[in-house]
Formats: sequence, structure tokens, C-alpha cells
Amino acid sequence: MEATLVEKKAVSATVKVTVPAQEVDTTFESVLRSLARQVKIPGFRPGRAPRGVLVQRIGEEALGQEVRDALVDANYPKAVAELELAPVHAHFHAHAPEEGHDYEFEVHVDLYPEVVLPDVENIVIDTAVDPVTDAMVADAVEQLRRENATLVPVERPTEAGDYVLLESLSETDEVIGTLPLDLETAQDHLAEQLIGTDLGATIELDLATPDDDPETPEGEDPPEPPAPLRVRLADIKGKEKPDPDDEFAKTLGMEAWPEVDKRVRESLASQLEQQAFEGQRDEFVEKLMAETDFELPHSLLNRRKVSLLESLSEDLKRQDLTLEGYLASLDEKGTRETFDGELEESAANGVRRDILLEQLLEARPTTVSDEDFSGAIRSLAAREGTDVQLFRRNVGEQWLENYRFLMARDRALRETVEELVGGGAEGSDDEQPEGDAS
Repeated sequence: MEATLVEKKAVSATVKVTVPAQEVDTTFESVLRSLARQVKIPGFRPGRAPRGVLVQRIGEEALGQEVRDALVDANYPKAVAELELAPVHAHFHAHAPEEGHDYEFEVHVDLYPEVVLPDVENIVIDTAVDPVTDAMVADAVEQLRRENATLVPVERPTEAGDYVLLESLSETDEVIGTLPLDLETAQDHLAEQLIGTDLGATIELDLATPDDDPETPEGEDPPEPPAPLRVRLADIKGKEKPDPDDEFAKTLGMEAWPEVDKRVRESLASQLEQQAFEGQRDEFVEKLMAETDFELPHSLLNRRKVSLLESLSEDLKRQDLTLEGYLASLDEKGTRETFDGELEESAANGVRRDILLEQLLEARPTTVSDEDFSGAIRSLAAREGTDVQLFRRNVGEQWLENYRFLMARDRALRETVEELVGGGAEGSDDEQPEGDAS
């Protein structure tokens, strides 16, 4: 076999492969022997039919396609290895071979880009961990008090902080459902409409919020506001919240209130560290992308766009809509071009991020232990409500292998960011890595 690089660009190449006649003839014989064992010809035992009868039964064209595929499958991997190419997709131009003649075919390949990472150690992470404030502690304590409050019936109009039960009514005032609502945590526009309402009163509850009236893009019709909800106030309960003292601490399983205060502060600090770490991780990736420029293979971009469209299609199905209908509506509004541009940009950013994180893993190798991987799969199976072995069989070995790679990639990213910031929030082994394992 002879491999010739016809043309090579940043992320694509054309390769010509020449296979000598001797190998072509050997492949014809090998394919014929294999087909002879599979094809049943009346009057002959399997594998015993004369060559001419077998070829006539198979057909010259079908035989040529089988030999062509065998020659391409055998020589393409050797050609790209010899030329030291890293293909991510291949498109073959291959005609049917002829016995006694050399065979040539061409391959157009998309190549994995050559990426040179910047000096990672010089990337500065500016995102800092916010301190725990007394206001945060007060809010957390208030939530504890609210969660442990005793609800007591009251005979008065509703007040801020009450817990109410609403009955939704039909146009004929028939009860068609119930809605419990905590006025202390409800959205302000709902609570304000209910405060001061007498028990048994019927009101039209306006469900629209200030956020429901954004500026409508040019060329689009403004959305219809939600219809008012007719409700009757069926029950009012006030709250008796425990005081933040030692007695309340004991109901929480602690000896005294200072211990509760300490636990609250520690929990808040952990949450803030995790939030900061997520911001630090995003900042690192953004700076890594900003400092690294390379072309992207068209096949990877197209694959990512298909994946994004499939996700959009699933979201639309949950709204009883179709992707075709959605795209048609964009065409009618004249916004399809904007959508296509945003899709292209999103796909490019996703592919670029994946490639950079793969390069980071290669530059800073890390591993996922069998114990960690098994724990992650157990968590995924539990979320699906299924047995671990059944989950493994359903997703398949290729998916499991890809998922383990994504875990390793995320771990390399986490370890790099922790190194740059001098510590950081440790990620949970149960966290689902970013990316598609399919």
C-alpha cells in the first residue's frame, strides 16, 4: 500500500491510497471464499460452487462493492497512521476494483485541530469567594424558623406571612382544584393581592408578573398575558415560629443555639465556596478559549448542531410543539437567520470548549478510579430508578467508556482550577460531568 497526501489544510486533508494488484487479487479471493460459505446455491454444498457460478449468483456489481469495502477498511487506517493524521471524520471516493490491476481511492478527512494550550499557570482567576455575612445568617435562621413553624387557625383577614389554602373555581364557582400558598415566600405580586382578604372571599387573581412583559423583539407579536385565576380563600393559618434559642436548638438535634449558629455559618461558607468555584471554573474556561485560536472541523460543528436541534426538539415536544413547526414560525417572522446564527455560534463554542478540555486532560492527565466510577454509575442508576446492572446494559459499553472519559476531563479541569486558586470547593463524585456520553 502507498499513501500520498494530496492536500493538507488546518483541519482537513485529501489522501490518495494505492493498493497493489496482488493485494487486490488476494482480497477478491478472500471475499469470494467468505461469500461462498454464506450464499446457498442449489445443487452445491456451501463453499463448493464453482467460481463462475458463485460470481453469477452474487453479481459482478455486488462483488465489486464487497471487495471495495474490504480494501478500504484494510488500507485506510494504515494510510492515516503512516501519514500521521488524526481524522475525526472521513468521506471516501472509491470505485469498484478490477482483478489484476492496482486500485486507487481517495479519502477526504476532517482532522482534529492542532491546539497549543497557553501557559495555564499564567492564567489569573479573579472570581473570589464571597464572605458569610450576618444578613445571610439571619436569612438562613429565618428559613429554619419558618420550616419549623407551627400553623395555627386564625379568624381574621390574611396578613403577610400567613399560610393559605386557595380553591380554584370554574365560571360557575365550582371547585376544580386547590392551591396551598405561603404568603411569606410567594411572589410579591401574588401575596400583595391576597393580603387583607377575608376567609371565604372570592377574588380574581392576576397571574401576570412584571417579567411577563419584556420588550417584544421587532417583527414578533407580543405574548398573550395569562388569564386571571378565579379563587376562593378556603383557609387561613398563622405561623408560630420558634425563637432562636437553646430550646429550638435541641429540636434541631444540637445542645445550644451557638452550635446552630456555627453550623449555619459553616453551611453558608460551603455553599459560597462551591458557587465561587463554579464561577472560577467558568472564568478559567473563558480565558482559555480567549487565548487559544484554532479552526474547527466541519463534521464536529455539524454534529454539535444536530445535537442542539435534537435537544430543542425534545423541549418543544414537552410543549406539544414540533421542531418543524417552530422553524416554520421563525421563517414567517423573518427571524430564521438570527436563529441559525445563534445555533452556529453555540455549536462552535461547545466544540471549541470540548477540544480545549480534551487537550487540558492530555496535558494534565488524571484518572478516575474504579471505585469513583462505580459510585457515579450507582448514582445515575438511582436517579433513573433502576438497577445498576440493568442501567449498564441499557446504556451500553461505549456510553460507559465515554462517560468515564468525561469524568476524567472534568476532574482535570477541577484540579487545574483548584491549583490556580490555591484550593477550592471539592466537586462531588456524584456530579454529572458536562458533555454528551452518547
